[in-house]
Amino acid sequence: MVSELAHWRGVAASDLEGALRMWLSGEPDESIEAHFDAAWKVIRPNDLETLVPWILTADIDVVTTELGKSDFREIAYWRLAPARLRYGVPRKEMCELVRDGFDRDDAIAVADEFQQASPSLQLMMGLREFGEQWRREREAGLDVDEAEEPF
Repeated sequence: MVSELAHWRGVAASDLEGALRMWLSGEPDESIEAHFDAAWKVIRPNDLETLVPWILTADIDVVTTELGKSDFREIAYWRLAPARLRYGVPRKEMCELVRDGFDRDDAIAVADEFQQASPSLQLMMGLREFGEQWRREREAGLDVDEAEEPF
């Protein structure tokens, strides 16, 4: 994460902290800009998407460490799936597709089609293999469409 946010180094820590506190409190962008304009311009637009999963991960670690419940930690990661926020998909099983190069919209489409497939197909293939087949079929369809002459 440090390399992803390296451009923050030129901003005063107090300004970053103030802007982020306002953001976490749900303050509107205009209000944050009014108080911490330079810091907010550095933070926006994609940094918060990077930051949220790290905050959630840290929260899970702190709480479960304080409670001494490592089993709860694993359940929290499994249920909350901070990685899904990082990949911008609604369900954690889609993260692997995005990591494999699927566009987010395509990952969602693949997961939806997979969900509607027969249970036996789901057991035989799994989402990743289903996604690869889905991609091959789409690419083959595009090749056929491109080969056809327009009217």
